[in-house]
Amino acid sequence: MQAGRRHLRHTISLNRMRKNQFEMKTKLKRISSSFIGLYTAKTELEKLLILSCLFSLCLTGFRVYYTGQYLFVWMGWNLFLAIVPYLLTRTALRRPAWIENNSLFALLFTVWLLFLPNSFYIITDLFHLEDRKVVPFWFDLALIFSFAWNGILLGATSIR
Repeated sequence: MQAGRRHLRHTISLNRMRKNQFEMKTKLKRISSSFIGLYTAKTELEKLLILSCLFSLCLTGFRVYYTGQYLFVWMGWNLFLAIVPYLLTRTALRRPAWIENNSLFALLFTVWLLFLPNSFYIITDLFHLEDRKVVPFWFDLALIFSFAWNGILLGATSIR
């Protein structure tokens, strides 16, 4: 009798575990398909910009993981500020009614103009480059250049 109860409890716990695994796999499929859907709905230029920005953020993440120091994490904020004018331009081009409405266009243009210098200003972060013994000099140089490259790309595509 005791063995039968243990077998029943074991079977129930296995079924719960399988059900939880199935639910988790289903959730992961939904999440991954939504990210893939977001990525595939973009133009080639947007895909390259997304991948390039993710590369910069991954370099920063690797640096934090490797050193345990949060140096250069603030560059992610600079990148966000550089993305704002690009997103404003992209959105305005996809919604011509926003451009035709004079007051809305004036507001969009003002916000765009306020954020645009951040795109190109990232190049000045090279002033923070110095030889730190925790990571090679070339790694910090590549990290800062990747952010500067993305800022320039975002600014230039925002102006076009």
